[in-house]
Amino acid sequence: ATSNTNRIQVYGSAAGSGTLTSVSVKEVTDDTNLPRINYEGFTYDNGLPVPYSGKGHLLLEGQRSNLVTQSNDSSGYSTTNCSVSNNQGLSPDGENNAIKWVVNNGSTTADFRPETSISLSVGLEYTCSLYAKADGFNLFQLDFTDTGLGDMNIDVDLDLGQIVNSGSATISSSIESVGNGWYRISCTGQAVGTSSAFIIRNDASQTGDGTSGILFYGHQFE
Repeated sequence: ATSNTNRIQVYGSAAGSGTLTSVSVKEVTDDTNLPRINYEGFTYDNGLPVPYSGKGHLLLEGQRSNLVTQSNDSSGYSTTNCSVSNNQGLSPDGENNAIKWVVNNGSTTADFRPETSISLSVGLEYTCSLYAKADGFNLFQLDFTDTGLGDMNIDVDLDLGQIVNSGSATISSSIESVGNGWYRISCTGQAVGTSSAFIIRNDASQTGDGTSGILFYGHQFE
């Protein structure tokens, strides 16, 4: 199949239900018209491998699962001193499906939780990522419960486009501009317990006015 957009989507019918357990995509490139294969011991003719002259295997991604079951639907999120609303702005995919987080008027302590309990395996590394865009507020903390991931957290300044602080259990973190004021933010840590919450916290230097907030999109935890 050839897509005329930059994404592949799978839709469920309103008339049925089911579970999607695995997706595999093999890219056919424009220049070679070949699947992504790692070739070993092949000979080449005009830059292309000669059939049956060596060995090759498909380049496939390892199996992963997003542990945030409502990665872009705020209707089930737990909130404290704040509100979250769907479809409040254009996300990085160009559709009006960004989530807006607004801190209540007069509040400095606020958070929302896309997941309140994520099952972990002790010793494994986990990476969280999301997209964020300033919309009146520019500061937030991406945090997790200490019982599951220790002191894994990062403080983000969207005006600077920087991670300004990291918890001691944060193995690595990154922030990358993807255009139109949006940033992709991620952090990685190692599980020290069997359960954690996924938490977005307000920076105490920001006092809510009931309007200002931050746009989020695509919460992911693997």
